[in-house]
Amino acid sequence: MSNIGGKANSMVELHNAGIKVPPYLAIGSDLQATFIRENNLLGVIESAISKGDNAYLAAIKSLQVRCVMPEEAKQLWNNIQSEFPQGGCAGIVRSSAACEDGAELSFAGMFESLPFNLNDSKTFFKALISVWLSPFKPHVISYLTLSKQNQLINSLASSMGLLIQPMMNAMSAGVGFATNPLTGEAKLAVKAVRGNGEALNTFGICQSEYQERDSQLELVNIELQKVMLMRTNEAKLSSGHVMVDAGQSWVTTGYYQPHLHKVRVPKKLYTEPCLSQSHRAQLYEQFHNMLKFYGDRNFEFEWLVDDNELFIVQARPITALQDGQSAQTQNGELIPIVHGDFSGEVVEWRAGLTREQVQNKIIVTYQMNYDLIAVLDDVAGIITQIGDSHAHAAIICRELGVSVYKYAQCNKLINGQTLSIKGGSWDVAA
Repeated sequence: MSNIGGKANSMVELHNAGIKVPPYLAIGSDLQATFIRENNLLGVIESAISKGDNAYLAAIKSLQVRCVMPEEAKQLWNNIQSEFPQGGCAGIVRSSAACEDGAELSFAGMFESLPFNLNDSKTFFKALISVWLSPFKPHVISYLTLSKQNQLINSLASSMGLLIQPMMNAMSAGVGFATNPLTGEAKLAVKAVRGNGEALNTFGICQSEYQERDSQLELVNIELQKVMLMRTNEAKLSSGHVMVDAGQSWVTTGYYQPHLHKVRVPKKLYTEPCLSQSHRAQLYEQFHNMLKFYGDRNFEFEWLVDDNELFIVQARPITALQDGQSAQTQNGELIPIVHGDFSGEVVEWRAGLTREQVQNKIIVTYQMNYDLIAVLDDVAGIITQIGDSHAHAAIICRELGVSVYKYAQCNKLINGQTLSIKGGSWDVAA
């Protein structure tokens, strides 16, 4: 079988090293290549990229006319039925591209990872297709161009391996940095969130933070988290649905993805760290096992807690480190996400702004999204209302050298006004 990709390779290595990981199936990129070949998609994709069009949408449009699922994919579905734990409700197809989670480029959060119903093969095949075609989305092409790695574009049609796993019921999840990415300090820094880690990695929500001190993890910060993402047995539930799990009643407030819903956090848990002392001890033990395996502190990892057991779900090199500055608020207002000085005129971000319109400007946005990637090479810096250094978009900005600060009152900033940020402080010109 051909390359299973960075994420799946990491999972195999961790498992072989005795690290506690969830059950998994690692699938090679030859299956992606077969799918693209049998559906005559290569020419469609190459033509769209050469014209600057959305190659992902072009491929989807072609599949609406004709779509053939390889026999190997159908057999894979049978393997999942026999190998995954009985009684499960959902699985997840995770991307594992050959270029993903590398020492120089992380592709953090850029490729799809999608849930599917373990009792419905159609949802599985739909997830496969979305993951296989996700390398052709515009933000991926822009990322490779800005990173001066255009040569990788030609390999995208045969580079996507897969990591297929049962969907875990995470009551807490987070990320750990063996070396603090903002300060460069050689101490484990952990960020955690209640529920599924998507809330932390994509939306920048962080319920609590911990730091390595005296051979243990010490709580250093806790914030109010009223809503979390929770796995549900049903693919889709209406708002107001009540569930009982882990001795608590949980009320849904909205739908996020199949088998993943927004739920209200009970008030009595508002001020309680989502990572208990027992879970911190498990995490620190697993961290030291990884430290022995890797031999240095140049790695970050993702983890989750399911049924009081802590699992490592991903590990990769830290692609961009900063040093010598605090990650905490420096003047009571600004919080550095990717620290650095910048100045320029403010422009409120909206989809469709051209590179010329943001040239040397400071983008102000509620939340960093991947549609920003196409213009990152042109902006002076970014100010965001929500987000944190652990979020996928922040990792990409660190790699590309774009300074980012969080400011809770972004709505006070006006288009056209001039800002200057230096050393974590700023001067707003009237």
